[in-house]
Amino acid sequence: ICMSKTNPNKLYAIPVDSTLNHEGVYVTTNNGDSFTKISSNLNKNTYGGFGWYFGKLEVHPKNDSVLFVCGVDLSKTTNGGKNFDLSGPKWNTYEFHADKHDIQFLSDSSFLIATDGGLYKTTDNVNNFKHFDNLPLTQFYRVAYNPFASSEYFGGAQDNGTTGGNNDIKQFWPRIFGGDGFQPIFDSNTADKV
Repeated sequence: ICMSKTNPNKLYAIPVDSTLNHEGVYVTTNNGDSFTKISSNLNKNTYGGFGWYFGKLEVHPKNDSVLFVCGVDLSKTTNGGKNFDLSGPKWNTYEFHADKHDIQFLSDSSFLIATDGGLYKTTDNVNNFKHFDNLPLTQFYRVAYNPFASSEYFGGAQDNGTTGGNNDIKQFWPRIFGGDGFQPIFDSNTADKV
């Protein structure tokens, strides 16, 4: 749910159904006393079946007909929720990391987008954007050291593969595998391989 920045009586809501996808786009103009379902083209699979994980909405600070929906990709409407289009490249181009979670406006056309792959900034409504690299905030599921080379450490990261290295390259451990990384284990026959 998200409130208009220009009219506190107007709120948008996108509830999740039993399939963990969105159930529809709703709006209220009477401070939540009643909601109207909008006839919308928002892709049913916007949340990719992970409605418990996504769901952040953000209304443009100056125009409450402009709404962004964070999901696997970023969706945007300019007509109050009737028609949505992708905002920015699709996740599988690897130009704009999958799984958008938050938007914070800095100005009318400049905002930050938090994703599973880090932070992005746009100054022109996601026509162009900058990715902030090398932020020390990876969410590791599991970590391990190589028992055959104890100075080497590896971690399986949420949506950012398996990464590892040693203290000499601690500012940038290379990614070994993509997707979700989990428990790194080592084969004694190939001790240099995760």
